[in-house]
Parts: sequence; C-alpha cells; structure tokens
Amino acid sequence: MKPKLPPDGEAKQGRRPRPADAQLRVFIDMDGVLCDIAAAYQQAARTHPDVAFPQSIPGLFASLRVIPGAIEAVAELRSNPRLDVWILSAPSTRNPACYSEKRIWVEKVFDYPLAKRLILASDKSLLRGDVLIDDNISGKGQDRFEGEVLHFGSSRFPTWASVLEHLRRRLRFLSADTGATEREAEDHTAPVVATRPAAAWRVRSVEVLPDYCLRVVFNDGTAGVVRMKRLIHSDSAGIFSALSDPARFGDVHVELGAVSWPGDIDLAPDAMHAAIASSGEWIP
Repeated sequence: MKPKLPPDGEAKQGRRPRPADAQLRVFIDMDGVLCDIAAAYQQAARTHPDVAFPQSIPGLFASLRVIPGAIEAVAELRSNPRLDVWILSAPSTRNPACYSEKRIWVEKVFDYPLAKRLILASDKSLLRGDVLIDDNISGKGQDRFEGEVLHFGSSRFPTWASVLEHLRRRLRFLSADTGATEREAEDHTAPVVATRPAAAWRVRSVEVLPDYCLRVVFNDGTAGVVRMKRLIHSDSAGIFSALSDPARFGDVHVELGAVSWPGDIDLAPDAMHAAIASSGEWIP
C-alpha cells in the first residue's frame, strides 16, 4: 500500500505524517552491496592488462559473485509488507552491455519479479524514497538523496546483519508511534548521512600534485593534500590500481562533490574532510 500524500504545506516543511500501514521505500545498490564488483575488476585487470577499462569486458557484470548475506537479507526485506523494495544501481557508461547484464544478474540470483524492480540511474538523487543502502555516500547523487543513506561496508553498517537490525528498529519505532513525522523517525534512528546540497565536506576543487598526490579544497574552505601512492600500489588497490598510469591519475575531476576519475572511480569526501581538517592530509 502506498503512503498517503500529505497536504502541500506539510510537504514543503518536511512534515509527512506516516500512517501505521504505510510502506518504507527501500532502494538497494548492486555493486559492492549485492554483488562483488571489486573482485571481478581485479581479476579482469589481471587477465586483460591491455584493456583500459576492465569493467567494459563483456560478461563481467553478468557473472559477479554474491556478497555474503545478500540473498537472505533481500528475502527478509521483500517478505516484510511494510517495505517497498527496489534495486537502484548506477550503470557503467564504459560498458553498454552492463545495462542488460545487471538485469540478467538480478533474475539469475533472485527472480523475475525483482528484475522488474531494477532501476539503473547515474544520479540516484532523482529517485524518491526513504532508505538507500549503498557502499558509497557520494559520487552518484547519494549525498543528495532525500531519505536516509545506510553506508554499507562502513564501521556502522559493515555487513547485511547490521543493516537489517537498523531497519527493524526503524520499523518498530514507526509502529510504536504512528503519529511521528518522517523527520522525527530519522532523528530517532540517527541516520548515517544528513543529505545537504551544500555539505561542508563536499569537494569544491581538486589539483594534481607530483608523486600521486592531490590538493583538495572543500566547500567550507578546508584544504589539504591527499596522498594516493600507497593505496594505488598496494595489493588491495582494487579499482584504484588503474590510477598507477600517470595519465589516468591526471584525469581526476570533481563530480557531485567527490574526487572522481573516469571508470566509476571515486573517493569518499567525508572521511577525507575529517582527516584533512585534523592533520592537513589524508592517506587512504
């Protein structure tokens, strides 16, 4: 059952009363949340060293391994009548085949009904919902998503078990106080991300420095150096290993407040801001 629409005045003030039987709309990211893109990328980079963008290799997205606990977690979420569950994934524009391969993967791992609920969007803020479960909090519109963003893989939400427990608490709260507003519910459960278009920790500009370093300036004027060399040349570099090519590293730019590179590579600006505000540098 869809939530009742509020009067215009309440919507503008952010007060959207939620009846007891209203649903929470939950969007679930794919790469890094449901499927292990990092492992596939590393394998593809090793077996196809001549390919500039390993994620463009046909069949890569259709054959991804499932993140532990994802199948069971999605089954629990879909079985709850209080939740309206969708999959929301940003496609790799370097691989046109990924648009169909993601669709194939969802039906193969789950079923056809969930495949009908797959949404591919490069900017996730365009979708209206209550919860977004994502392994990134910026780069694809996550920082402008109107609802609560659960940062999958973070210290607070390291696994699916922690995500499920958080959603169970939120549903219990809404059931206990049906007169609570959407904002009050979010305050009670302490959402991990407060989405503000002009967030202080969003990156305003980035400049390439020697030795795989960057100079970044944030919206609040905080500025410092990001030292990428250790990460890029480490065994756990993952998709960042592609930046060992100085030309690729030099393609850095700011996209939606995050330091980004072509090929869907970006850095979390909130962690970067906290470190630079404290010491003047960040070494991921």
